[in-house]
Amino acid sequence: MIVSLFWFEIDLPVAQEWVKTSQCAGYGQIIGIKGIPPAVLVIDENLENRSLLIKLLQPIGLKVIETNDGEEGWQKIQMFNPLLVITRHRGEKDIYFWRLIGNT
Repeated sequence: MIVSLFWFEIDLPVAQEWVKTSQCAGYGQIIGIKGIPPAVLVIDENLENRSLLIKLLQPIGLKVIETNDGEEGWQKIQMFNPLLVITRHRGEKDIYFWRLIGNT
């Protein structure tokens, strides 16, 4: 298994009506994925963050799996073998998750 670890941080204002503003129209709009839909695992303790990503990724045909912690995330990685893991981890307990990823 090849693992790439990278991150970036960006401060953004909270969108009050993000569902309306997340709609895209016109040139360059993704309408779907050809073939077997790849799995994407979203790991975040914040339900709103997970919901936002799910509402953006599912309509284009991705199979989105979600969890709120690294331990369950590790189990879901082993079960579903996702193409991509989107995660936000903070704190000492979640370092364990990255050690598991790094040892595979």
